Amino acid sequence: MDYRVIEGAGSVWYKGSGKTQRFVASGDVILFKELRIDGVPFHEGVNISSGSTIADISAKAMETLSVGKHTVTFVYADGEASADFSVQKKLPPPTGDAGNPTLWFLLLILGAAGVCLLLRILPYTAKRRK
Repeated sequence: MDYRVIEGAGSVWYKGSGKTQRFVASGDVILFKELRIDGVPFHEGVNISSGSTIADISAKAMETLSVGKHTVTFVYADGEASADFSVQKKLPPPTGDAGNPTLWFLLLILGAAGVCLLLRILPYTAKRRK
């Protein structure tokens, strides 16, 4: 048979994300025999369900994989379907710094211009009060 991985091919999973990784193959779950990662049977933390063949791999099981490129293979009684995916290091947490340096520079210039303007105007207003 000509089976294909129809979801999860080319995906990227991040260590520490706590997310389940899903792969879906086009074969009938009745003919499904086992799931392999990098040619090795992978059973721990894997939940197989129907709707084609859906493999949900727990975050705990995904954490056991090394950083880098891997191959998932669905093995059926009459064929296989394989696809590559990657495991990456955990992304750094967002800093919340979404500022625009140009905007901050312009605000700094406007603030300095305002101070200069005040310093020029204050001596004249002081003379008028006398």
